[in-house]
Amino acid sequence: MSINLLKRVSLENFRGLNANIELGAALNIIVGPNTSGKTSLLEAIAMNLVLNYTDIKFTNYYLLIMHASRGSEKHSIASLVPSKNIQANTCINIGNEKACTNITKESRQESHGPQIITVVDVKLKATRRKCYLTYTLTPTGIGINANGKDCFNQEFGMGVLTSGIMPYNFFDKLVGKLKLEQGGLEALSLELAGKKFKVDIASDDWDQLAAYIVENSNQKKSKMVIFYSVGRGLQRAMQYLLELNFADIMLVDEIESAMHPELLEIIATKTAEAIRNKKKQFIVTTQSLEAARMLAAALITHNKSIWRSPARLLREVHNICKDRDREEELDELLSLIILDRDDNKLKSLRLLGCEALSHIAGTKDVRLSYTLL
Repeated sequence: MSINLLKRVSLENFRGLNANIELGAALNIIVGPNTSGKTSLLEAIAMNLVLNYTDIKFTNYYLLIMHASRGSEKHSIASLVPSKNIQANTCINIGNEKACTNITKESRQESHGPQIITVVDVKLKATRRKCYLTYTLTPTGIGINANGKDCFNQEFGMGVLTSGIMPYNFFDKLVGKLKLEQGGLEALSLELAGKKFKVDIASDDWDQLAAYIVENSNQKKSKMVIFYSVGRGLQRAMQYLLELNFADIMLVDEIESAMHPELLEIIATKTAEAIRNKKKQFIVTTQSLEAARMLAAALITHNKSIWRSPARLLREVHNICKDRDREEELDELLSLIILDRDDNKLKSLRLLGCEALSHIAGTKDVRLSYTLL
């Protein structure tokens, strides 16, 4: 595995949470009950990658998408810091390097015509390079200001998939970028329920370029529909495939959200292929034991159906883990990170390789994971 991957993430007062979590080099499956901090952990990682390693004029969209997935961008940004009197910090370790983001919140009163309104400034400062991002929050909207000579350098590729959907036009821009940079959209295709689906670019009703889903089956002619008209599960799957082309690190919140098991199985297989072939790192949250088993099964075998029988998967795990060399390889490939929250502190337990596989394959109830803490 490349050394330029995430090894650790720490939080100090970030959304009122404190934590220090170790990460694996390939697939990290993060589980825990609701309110245990899984999404906050992904947000902290994304924030550090955006400010310290990427071109912020493009990747700031990812932060806004994560905030929007909470229901209100404005309130989500304001709650990054629990109080105006403290500073929140979050850091990541990539290779031997540490990069942090300091977050402060200030409020002031402004005159807008006959009204006096409260304005909240949430300021983000990168420690690794000169980059500053300020969100100006008013009752009616959000202003964004980025400055610093290093804010627009791209050193690392990242992808983000929230439990929701990308806002309009962002997916289209990414598809256009893929077609322009890599000369085609072959990667954006999958087969589901006997039908083949792919993504293409065409003019919409307003003569602007937009993404379309092309559906092919043996019995019917090809059907082409605007991307935003298909079901949310297929949308998320295509977003996932698209992000894989740009990302060194993939951050995925609730990977199972909106996806039928057959579709999720395809995504698990693509994830395993990307880990084996392209040395990518995945940090995935889930509340689904089924999703965790799919990911684990795809990582150790090419038999897509093996996850459907926990007993069979467990036997396969036992057989593989008898091989000492394979056992050491799996320690690098898989980390199961179990979270729970104790007031403002995140407790965590990390299981590696065969231990993680045995737990995922052997448990009958995913909630049992949390009792290990």
